[in-house]
Formats: sequence, structure tokens, C-alpha cells
Amino acid sequence: MTSKKIRHEFLADAAVSAKLNTLVRSGATKTDIIVQAIKAFVERGTETEFSRLTAKRFDVFSREHAAIRQDLEAVRRELEAERKGRGQMEADVKTILEETSTIRGMATAKLPPDSKELQIPSRGFFGIFR
Repeated sequence: MTSKKIRHEFLADAAVSAKLNTLVRSGATKTDIIVQAIKAFVERGTETEFSRLTAKRFDVFSREHAAIRQDLEAVRRELEAERKGRGQMEADVKTILEETSTIRGMATAKLPPDSKELQIPSRGFFGIFR
């Protein structure tokens, strides 16, 4: 049983091509050299130089990404606290206004209409001593 082989075409730098031709002179075919190189590359797995270099870059990227996420979370918490504080402040102002209007209503309800004692004087502070 013959195995099916697939033809591949690729481009190589002049220096790589020269090294391939040097290896061919030692007796191996270009196909054998390339196939063995691919097999060796696959067998090394993740412990390649490329993997080590990219792992370092990805590690830096991961740390930067984590720092950005932490900053965003801190901003979100501060905005949430600000929104809660603003809501509480608005509720406090509303309560104060309601209590003020209630007190004002109670004060005006107990005074006779012609009373000048608690009304704001029209001629300054000493207007009530006329």
C-alpha cells in the first residue's frame, strides 16, 4: 500500500535555500530534509523558542490587561458610590423641603392673619418694635 503524498510549494530566503542545497550534497533529498525538519518542529511542541518569546509577551499583555480591568472596576465602584451619594443627597433635600413646607404651614396656621410678630419685617430687623 502506497501512502498518498501531497505536493507543497513554498518560498525560502536565499540563505535558507543555500543551506538546503548544502545538505542535499551530503546525500539527502530536499523532500526528506524538509519533512524531517517539520517532524522535529512538531515534536518539540510548546517548548520552542517562539513559544518562549511569545509567552513572555503574552504575560506582559495579561498583566496590563488585568491592571486595566482593575482600574475599570475601581472607576465603576466610585461611580456607583457617587450615584448612591447623589441619590441620598437628593432624598435628603426632598425631605428637608417637605419638612420646611410642613413647618411653614403649621406656623402660618397658628397665627392670626393680622399678627406682625413672626412676619418678616419690611423695614429691617427692628421693624417689629414700631
